Amino acid sequence: MSILKKSIMMIFIPATLAACATNKGDFGFNDIEKRQHEAPKPELKDEATPPRSAEELSAFMQPGLGAEVAIPRRNRHPKNLQDEVLLDEGKIIAIGGDLSIPHEQELKKLAADNYSFLSESHNNFGESHKRDHLKYIRTGYAMVLSITDRNFDASKGPLKFITGPYGYVFYKGIQPSQAFPVSGKATYKGTWDFVTNAKKGRERGDFTVDNNSGPGDYFGATSADDPINNDLAEGQLHAGKPVKVGHSSEFEVDFANKTLSGSLYKNHRLKRDEEQEQTKRYSIKANLAGNRFRGEALAENHSDLYFGKDADLEGGFFGPNAEELAGKFLAKDNSLFGVFGAQREKKDKEETETILDAFVMNTKDLTLSKADNFGDARQLVVNGQVFSLLPAATVPSQDRPFTESLKYNLADGKTLSILACCSNLDYLKFGSYQVGTDDAKDSLMFFLQGDRTPLAQMPVDGNVRYQGTWQARIISKTGYIWSESPSNQSGGSRAVFDVDFAKKAINGTLTADNRVSPTFTINGQINGNGFAGIAKTEPNGFIFDPQSSANEVRANISNAEVRGGFYGPNASELGGIIHSNKPGEDGVVGSFGAKKQVPNI
Repeated sequence: MSILKKSIMMIFIPATLAACATNKGDFGFNDIEKRQHEAPKPELKDEATPPRSAEELSAFMQPGLGAEVAIPRRNRHPKNLQDEVLLDEGKIIAIGGDLSIPHEQELKKLAADNYSFLSESHNNFGESHKRDHLKYIRTGYAMVLSITDRNFDASKGPLKFITGPYGYVFYKGIQPSQAFPVSGKATYKGTWDFVTNAKKGRERGDFTVDNNSGPGDYFGATSADDPINNDLAEGQLHAGKPVKVGHSSEFEVDFANKTLSGSLYKNHRLKRDEEQEQTKRYSIKANLAGNRFRGEALAENHSDLYFGKDADLEGGFFGPNAEELAGKFLAKDNSLFGVFGAQREKKDKEETETILDAFVMNTKDLTLSKADNFGDARQLVVNGQVFSLLPAATVPSQDRPFTESLKYNLADGKTLSILACCSNLDYLKFGSYQVGTDDAKDSLMFFLQGDRTPLAQMPVDGNVRYQGTWQARIISKTGYIWSESPSNQSGGSRAVFDVDFAKKAINGTLTADNRVSPTFTINGQINGNGFAGIAKTEPNGFIFDPQSSANEVRANISNAEVRGGFYGPNASELGGIIHSNKPGEDGVVGSFGAKKQVPNI
C-alpha cells in the first residue's frame, strides 16, 4: 500500500497535529482567500454559549460497564484475627466486556479442586435464578461454597483460618443506550442481590444456615443466604393470591423529567395456608445524567442489622433503546454492597428519541461501528474504561489548545494516545486514538461522540450556518492513502454547513488543507435531532497530491454514507461521520464537527 506525501502522516495523527494546536478559540475562516469575483461574505463568529461545567464524582459514582466485589471472608486465626472486613470503595472493581460469568474458569477450577460446585444466580435452579430473558445485562453472584483457606505453620506464610463461600457479587452490561423512549414514563422490573461485610459476633438476623455457617460473621452474607420464595413462579397462586419471587426490584423512570424511583423487596418463603410476606428493604431515588443515573438507596428500616443504612447508588441503561437497566449501591458505612437489574415493560409502537451518538472508525480497514459512551461527549470509553478528553483543570481556558493531545498509561503496560477536537465544542468531540507500546501499536481509530439536542429544543424554522473542521482517511482502490487532520488554521481543513430547519435540509462542504475546491459535498435531510445523507467528491474525483505531475492519484466517491446530529442546547453544535467501504472502490472514513455562527458585530 502506498502513502502519498499529503499525510504520509498517520503513524499517529496526534504527532502531526501538534502544529495545528496553537490557535485558540473558534473556527477562523474569515481570512481564507476568496475565489476571484466572489462577493465577500459577512464576517461570522461562533455563537456564544455558556461553558459546560464538569462534575466531580467519587470513584464509586463513576460510570462503567459493570462492577464486582469479592465476598469478604474474615481471618479467624487467633494470632491474625480480623474483627471486621468492610466493603470500601477500593474493593469494588470495574468490570465489563461481555455477559459471561466473572472469573468463571477460576471458580470452576476451585470448585473441582475442592469437591464443591459453582453456585450462580443465572443457573435456572429455582425460580429466582431464571434470568435468561435479559439480553443486555447480567447481575447477581457467582461463588463456590464452603472453601477453607488455612495455614497453621508460620514458616509457610501468614497464619490464617478462613472459611465460607469464595466468589463475587457483580453486575455487567453491554451496549449502553443511545436512545430513550419518547413517552414520559416507563416501568422496569427485575431482581437485586447483595453481600454484607463480615463482622465478629454479629447476629444472623434473617439469614439461614442452609448452605453455610456464619453468614454475616465468618464471611459476608449474600442474597443466597436469605430465605426467599424460590419454588413457585411469579404470579402463581398461593393462599389465593399471586406470589412474588426472590429478591425483586421495581423502577419507574420519568424520561421527560430525568428522574428514577424504585423499590427493592424481599419476597419471603411460602408457608402453608398463609399469605406470602413481602418486606420492602430500600426505596430508590435518582436523577438521570445522559444514559446513567445517580442517587441513593434509602433504607426502609434503619434499625435493621444488615439493611439499615442508606446507600449511594449509580447505574445505567443498556440496550439500543434503554430496554434494560442495571447498577450498584454501597452503604454509606461500607457495610453492604448491592447490585440490581431490570427489564422495561414493552409498549406497542413505541417511539424513541436519540440522546447521544458514539462512533468508532478503523483507519486501516475503514470499518465503522457504534461505540460505548456513558452520556458525556467529553469522556472517551475504550475497552470499558473511561478517559477524559478535557485538559487538566489547572490549565487556564485561554491557554487551552484547539486540539487536545492526551496520554494515559494502561494497566497492561500499554499507552492510550488521544487527540481530541475541538476546544470550542462542548457537546461534541471527535478525533483519534491509538493503543500500543513503543514497539507495537494497534490500528489508529477515529471517533466521534456527541450529546444530542433534546427534540423539544430543536429549531423548527430559520436558516443557520455552521462552521468547523474535519478529519478523514481515504484509501484508493489501488492502495494509496490520503489523510486529513482537524484544524482551525487559516486555510486549514474546513467544514461549512447551511441548514434550513423549515425544509429539514442540510448542505455542506468539507474542504482540505490549502485547497479551494471541496473534497466532499454533502446533502442530507434532518430527521428529529439527527440527519442522514450522502457525500461525494467532484465529478473528476479528488486529487491526492495536486503538486505532483508524475503521479496524479484520484479518488472518486459518489455515494458515501453521512450520519450525524445536532448537539447541545438549541442545536448549538453539529457533527457527523462520513463512510464508504465498498469492495473494489475508493473508500473513506471521517468525521466532522461545527459550531453555529452569528454575525460578528
